[in-house]
Amino acid sequence: MMMGSVTDRANGCAAAPAPDLRFAYHRGLVPLFALLLGLALAVAGLLHCAAALLWPWMARPLALFDAAVVVGALGLVRSFRVRPVLVLQDRLVLHAGWLARVSLPLACVRLRPHWSPGQLARPDLLDLALVGAPNIWLDIEPPLRRRGRLVRVIVHRLDDREAFVAALVARGRAPAVPR
Repeated sequence: MMMGSVTDRANGCAAAPAPDLRFAYHRGLVPLFALLLGLALAVAGLLHCAAALLWPWMARPLALFDAAVVVGALGLVRSFRVRPVLVLQDRLVLHAGWLARVSLPLACVRLRPHWSPGQLARPDLLDLALVGAPNIWLDIEPPLRRRGRLVRVIVHRLDDREAFVAALVARGRAPAVPR
């Protein structure tokens, strides 16, 4: 990847740097999280009924705890929209809502075009797709140390995979050769 300004050969002017790009991932995750939240609320409702009948003193604290969990889950779903994946001039910033944020130099990232589902069980893989099936595979070299383990691969699920791949290729991050 070239550093500094790129010169346009036709007129000798410095070309503008590539703009910072934002990539959404909430359209694929929000429906799955809404389904899980709906199921959790149904189960919580049944548990509240049972708790109110068997242990009336426990129903109110349980209701407060469940309300806090629902508010936290709704905040997580909202954070998917307001914390997109960013491709900056020289960095890639990956978010999974407020649960995870990984910032990497673009020089450390290689895009892998193909992988098998069996490879998702690797111990050196960080899955930012959460409940969705990933559609982006990034090889990281040198490995990233995160929470006491080495991460060599990050997977994510983006709404517009093709635009993300084009942005990385435009910044010199050609697809990696599969290992």
